[in-house]
Amino acid sequence: MSLETHTTETAPKAPQHRSRPVLVYVVLLFVAAFLLMALSFAAHQRQAFGDLETSIYDSIRDMQVDERQVQALQDENATLKAKLTETQQETEKISATLGDIALSLQDTTKELEAADARARAMEQLYVLQQWYAAGNYHACAEQIGAMEAGSLHEALSDEGFPHDNGALPSPRSQFLEIKSAVTAALADSSAE
Repeated sequence: MSLETHTTETAPKAPQHRSRPVLVYVVLLFVAAFLLMALSFAAHQRQAFGDLETSIYDSIRDMQVDERQVQALQDENATLKAKLTETQQETEKISATLGDIALSLQDTTKELEAADARARAMEQLYVLQQWYAAGNYHACAEQIGAMEAGSLHEALSDEGFPHDNGALPSPRSQFLEIKSAVTAALADSSAE
């Protein structure tokens, strides 16, 4: 019995002994496969992190370029605002100068118009004096009426001539004297 027991005991041990190296081999294969998968995963993660790091560096570089561009645009904007303010100030100065010129031009135009009216009035006074000197009182009356209708008699100066030292009456006084004399002469001739 002891032999049988021994053989029976040995027989089952032999298959266990064989299965153990297979089991170790399978476990080693699983461990190796797991390690290879872990290494592959780590390599993949490393490449992904490298790509992410490159992408981040590119983004940072682009942001720095953008920041420089933004700063350059802000500087250009500030320069343009300063030039705009300067231009507006120059425009205001030019507008003020043009306003002064327009006022001066208006004054000059008024002076020229007044001088022209005085010249025409003096010319008409001369014609009146010539008719008066010729004794043509009807022509004088027409000339006086024309001067009064055109308001030329108002353009005659109240001041005497500067070159005669006050010897002659002013043009307005001469007009009024001739008008009085013509009115009196016409009244006398119609009374006759």
